[in-house]
Amino acid sequence: SVSVDVIIDLETKDFQVEVMEPSISSLLLKKVGAEKGSATPHTVKVGNVDFGYVVELAKSKINNMNTTSLKAAVKTVLSVCRSVGVTVDGSDAKDLISKVDAGEFDSIMGV
Repeated sequence: SVSVDVIIDLETKDFQVEVMEPSISSLLLKKVGAEKGSATPHTVKVGNVDFGYVVELAKSKINNMNTTSLKAAVKTVLSVCRSVGVTVDGSDAKDLISKVDAGEFDSIMGV
C-alpha cells in the first residue's frame, strides 16, 4: 500500500498531493505474499525473508530513518520483521539483532 498526503489551503482551495513511499512493514508483507501481519507475531509467522533483503531494505529506507548508521537501520528493519511476524533466514529477528551488534553480519552489510 502507498500513503498519500493531500494538503489543502482552505482559503485559496489550492491543494498538493504527495505520494509517500511504502512503509517497511508493507514492503516486507508484499515480499512474503501476506496481506497483513500476524495477529500474534511472536508465535505465528506469516513468512520469511533472507538477511540480504533486510540489508537492501535498510539501505533503501535509511534516508527516512532517524539514523545514518546502516547497522541501526538494519536493526530497525529486523524489529519491524518481528512485529509483523516475518522470520529472517528462518530465525526470529530478535535473535539476529544481537548478532548484528556483535558484528557477525558486517561482511554482508559491507560495514
